[in-house]
Amino acid sequence: MKIRYGLQALMLSSLLFANAALAALPTIDVYKSAFCGCCELWVEHLKENGFTVKAHDVPNPSDYRTKAGIPEQLGSCHTAMVNGYAIEGHVPATEIKRLLAERPKARGLAVPSMPMGSPGMEGPHSDPYDVFLVQADGSQKVYRHYVASGSKQASVPANNAKTNMPMTAGEIRKVDKKAGKVTIKHGPIANLDMPAMTMAFRVKEVTILDQVKPGDKIKFAVDKVGGAYTVLRIEPVR
Repeated sequence: MKIRYGLQALMLSSLLFANAALAALPTIDVYKSAFCGCCELWVEHLKENGFTVKAHDVPNPSDYRTKAGIPEQLGSCHTAMVNGYAIEGHVPATEIKRLLAERPKARGLAVPSMPMGSPGMEGPHSDPYDVFLVQADGSQKVYRHYVASGSKQASVPANNAKTNMPMTAGEIRKVDKKAGKVTIKHGPIANLDMPAMTMAFRVKEVTILDQVKPGDKIKFAVDKVGGAYTVLRIEPVR
C-alpha cells in the first residue's frame, strides 16, 4: 500500500514539475509580414514547443532586426524578441530554450535566409544550416549546426547563378524595394523541391521589382544563390 501511494505521489510531483516548467516558458513577440506563410508555420512550431506567442503583422519586419542589432547578413523573414534576446529567422525552439537556460551575454540567435528543413520550412528534403549566436559586440559564432537530409539542391555561388531555371506560377503579395525582397504566393518549385506556400524571397536585381505590384499574376525563376533563395527572373502574366 505504501509503495502504491509512493508511486502515485512521485507521478503527481513529476506532472506538477512538467506543468511548472511549461508555464515558466516566456512569451515570444514575433514581428512578421502578414503575407508570409513560413512565418506562420514557425509560430506554430513555437506553440507546439510550449511557448506563448504574440504575433505582430508589421509593414517592415526588417526594421525590428535593425533595432535589435542583428547584422543584415544574418537576416531572414521575421524577427522575434524574448526576455531581451532577438531571434532572427527559423531558429528551432530547442535552441531558444538553450539560450534562455544559459543566458549568455549576447544579442540573440539567427538563422540566415530560410533554409529548407528548418522549423516552418519543412519539405521533402532539408539543407544544412547553422544557428548563429550574435554576441554583444555584434560578432557571431556557430551555436549549433544542423546537417542536411536527402538534399538534392546545392548552394550556387552568388556570381554563378543560372538564368535558365524553370518558371513557377505565383502571385505577388508584397514588394519591398528597400530590402530587395518580394513576397510571392507560389505553387511547388520543382528545382528546389519546395512545396506550395507564401514566402519572401530576395531578388538578384532590385530593378526586376519595377514591373510588378501586389496582386499581379506572374511566372518566376528562383534558385539558391550564396545560401539564400533568390528570384532570378519575373515575367508578368497578362
